[in-house]
Amino acid sequence: MRWKPLVAILLGLLIVSETSGKSTEEKDDRQVAYIVIDGEIFKVYNNTKVALDDEGPSKYYANIRELPIHIAGMRLCEKISKDYAERGYVSQDDIDILIKLIEGVTKELSTAERQMLKKLILDDLDRNFQIERVRRQLISQNSTLEITSQSSSLPREVLETLPKIYQPWIDILYNPNSVPIQGLNPLVSVWWYVYQTSSGKVIEYNLVFADEDHPLIDGAYDVYRLWKYGRIEDIEYFLVLYSENTAKFPDSYSKDQNFLVIKPEHLTSNEQYSGKIYINTWNHMMSSQKDTNPYLPKKIWTSYPLIHGNRNDAHCYYSSQC
Repeated sequence: MRWKPLVAILLGLLIVSETSGKSTEEKDDRQVAYIVIDGEIFKVYNNTKVALDDEGPSKYYANIRELPIHIAGMRLCEKISKDYAERGYVSQDDIDILIKLIEGVTKELSTAERQMLKKLILDDLDRNFQIERVRRQLISQNSTLEITSQSSSLPREVLETLPKIYQPWIDILYNPNSVPIQGLNPLVSVWWYVYQTSSGKVIEYNLVFADEDHPLIDGAYDVYRLWKYGRIEDIEYFLVLYSENTAKFPDSYSKDQNFLVIKPEHLTSNEQYSGKIYINTWNHMMSSQKDTNPYLPKKIWTSYPLIHGNRNDAHCYYSSQC
């Protein structure tokens, strides 16, 4: 870990000040500065708060004194992800150091909470490996991908399969006294992309939510996701096999898990596509056939920002790392 170099660079900040302004109608008098650390540029407000993610609907600001820890955590996440992709496993020492860094900017975790966070990290690494495997399979099934027009008219297969999304209001409305879910995680946008494969057209839908709330270690889990992805927004996806009218959920299937399950699993399954998507767990696992929370009132999303692009496009739109 490069602690001393990071602190030294922080003490010798290259700062360029300016006053920001959104518009003449909505003036913002906060002082904005830019600092360069470890080859990256960070925006600082009022010389105290660093914007680690302020591009999308969910924003994350850190105390400037904690910035070296955040950068060290980002670098370690990069190393862990690379090691897992290349070798299929990671150093347990690296995971333990990562958790210690997370505690350094959140709070000290109990032994049980550390084990919970460690499992979330390892599950996330495996999930990303599986998602990449599915993506490669889709591409390898045919030598070409369908080039879809960016015009205002949507392809027929998209118009016919646009999902109606059922999201529990408890996940959307803000309630600071609600335990364990505080809300403010509404659907933000839906991204679509059409693959032309040897077995027919496959539509990829990526659902973007403003955040996700872990019932027990939300602060620590948010920091991990921020370091790993450069965003707080949660992106979950499913595929529609158009000719079969089948929904495929690669590591995004809920099965019978409901919204308040503490440790929901990322499952994989196929279902008959109903045109409906039920958000069944706090980490936004889905089903097209089963609402596992019939007792929870829901927002039914029948209209939403619809954007052309695949999972990587959606990620880069909201991530500070792209």
